[in-house]
Amino acid sequence: MHDVRSCCVLDCLLFPKSDVYHRSFRLRCDQDSIVLTDDVQIHTIELPNFHRTAEEISQCSDKEKWLYFLVNAEYLEAAEISTLLPGPEFEEATGVLAMVSQTPDERQFYEDRLKFLRDQNAQIQQARFEGLEEGLEKGIERGTLSGKIQLLQQLLGDNELSTLDLSRYSIAELSFQLQDLQNRLRTRDV
Repeated sequence: MHDVRSCCVLDCLLFPKSDVYHRSFRLRCDQDSIVLTDDVQIHTIELPNFHRTAEEISQCSDKEKWLYFLVNAEYLEAAEISTLLPGPEFEEATGVLAMVSQTPDERQFYEDRLKFLRDQNAQIQQARFEGLEEGLEKGIERGTLSGKIQLLQQLLGDNELSTLDLSRYSIAELSFQLQDLQNRLRTRDV
């Protein structure tokens, strides 16, 4: 079974009589509290119960830093967030937050730029993949030709060229050399 974990971030109190902000729930038997499985978990995070100050945040876990961001980002400037929460993930989240609060024209520009960057990255990844595929195909073709040439050289009693020597030839030259060796083998016994 695969782990199934759900995290519910709440901006209200689900359990108002408690000041615990994070709870995890598992499937268990009601009669004797036996846990059926740890593979299914539901976590709740009640933001109103999360209380950390700006002075404490540098000592907090990554999870707590994200909670601090969720609770306080609307009250902070981007520069304050960068100082309190350094790192590319918070920088990106701050950028998204800034984008959401922009005018429609500014938002459209941001989304167009983001789409351009994603499209450009996808094109680069596709080109790399196609290049690898093409290189693999040529490598297989070169290896097949070289192996056939070496086999025919053995059968004909010729000095066998090493794989390194054969790697210096183009595929066209290897094909020509293979054709020549095949012709020699056909006409040898005639």
